[in-house]
Amino acid sequence: MTLARLVWRPAVAVLLTAAAVPTLTAGRASAAASGHRAVDDRRVVQATRVSSTPGASGLSVHRTSRASVGATNTAVAYVTCDRCRAVALSFQVVIAQRSPGEVAAGNVALAVTEGCHDCESLAMAYQVVVTTDGRTHISARGHRMLDSVRSRLRALSQSHRPVEEIRTQADSLMAVVTQVVAEELRTRPTVRSRERWERTEPGARGPSRGGRES
Repeated sequence: MTLARLVWRPAVAVLLTAAAVPTLTAGRASAAASGHRAVDDRRVVQATRVSSTPGASGLSVHRTSRASVGATNTAVAYVTCDRCRAVALSFQVVIAQRSPGEVAAGNVALAVTEGCHDCESLAMAYQVVVTTDGRTHISARGHRMLDSVRSRLRALSQSHRPVEEIRTQADSLMAVVTQVVAEELRTRPTVRSRERWERTEPGARGPSRGGRES
């Protein structure tokens, strides 16, 4: 297996002020055309009640063999109440197999505080896109590592740690994800079935042979 391209795109937004926040829905994956695969992951959190500290997080892994791949990853944290904080952490991994001809990726983080006092918001979006020349899968050890990252990411988004500490911890968790992509991808072999036979019939001068492959 050859890792043809490995791209890590971090996006961080902290304490930005804006008039509105986009209306976003949960992540999704679709194949609108036979040769195209589109994946879209979105983690959105809003704090609207005084002294609330909601958090949203997620780690999604997508694998596709389509000739064309489009991937977007978005984290949005929106705060409108006093003494509030919102944290959104969105991690996305896209494994594009069999050397796709086109890969388009976008990664966005948006943090908004509007009309509030003593409030803060943090949005972090991390995206890893890797292309390979064959079919691959993540090892059992790699899956365990990713499950651990998901649990720690969820706890981090809902913690009361300082923003800078959350950023540092999120960077460390993303380093684990990139390690999995770099070290725990395995080539999926092509299995071929072969059959050979030999038969000798009464009166025949010699055995007859045959076989098939699938």
